[in-house]
Amino acid sequence: MWLTYYLLIGLGFTFIVETSSIHHAEEIQFLKGDDKPFESFSMMERLLIIVLWPMGIMSIVKELFKKDDEY
Repeated sequence: MWLTYYLLIGLGFTFIVETSSIHHAEEIQFLKGDDKPFESFSMMERLLIIVLWPMGIMSIVKELFKKDDEY
């Protein structure tokens, strides 16, 4: 049962990463003046995010606290 919850949370986290990365990639593309379109994540990268989501969340939280210290 816990494995199902783990994978469902990973699936949700993957959705959030996928949708937010498209938005930020378009902003960066505009700022750089780059003509190369954003390439979506491959299925292997998505599976890795689903399995290793705790490390992704830890890195996001770490960056949030690091940015708070700069102000």
